[in-house]
Amino acid sequence: ERKQRLAELQIAAPSSGRVIKGLRDRDVGTFLPEGAAVGLIVSGTWRVKALLDEDDYVRARPSVGDRVEFRAASATEQTLTGLVVAVAPAGSRAEILAPLTQLAGGEIVVDPQTQLARQPYFEVTIALPEAKGLHYGVTGCVRMSGVSETIASRLTRRITRFINMLARE
Repeated sequence: ERKQRLAELQIAAPSSGRVIKGLRDRDVGTFLPEGAAVGLIVSGTWRVKALLDEDDYVRARPSVGDRVEFRAASATEQTLTGLVVAVAPAGSRAEILAPLTQLAGGEIVVDPQTQLARQPYFEVTIALPEAKGLHYGVTGCVRMSGVSETIASRLTRRITRFINMLARE
């Protein structure tokens, strides 16, 4: 009976991979309901999600297959080369990761009540074939090739955006 009870307590992953997130120390020994997550397992190529504001999106014009460079904030001396594997078809003001917002010291301005970004951001997914030294949740900078833009066109776009914002409020 003891072996049977021990076997019932064992947890098996549905697939192979690397455990990158497990139970917090304070949760060890507590009761978990059936189906509760006890960890996060990943496998395959590392993926980076880059958020571009409208100005960056217009300049970079990312498309699937573009080569980009990624530099992790925790390893600034290492530059990794990746490929764009997906580009969101439209910008979104929702689902901005908390560490990227000004509420947590990031650069993206969000409304404290609604958690919506003040402007839309375009999500670009990048595959990093060789990502030694990275860890889950790392932030960094992505460098994409882009086109130059005249100051006049950039100012026109910013003024138009500002007027539209005033009209909404």
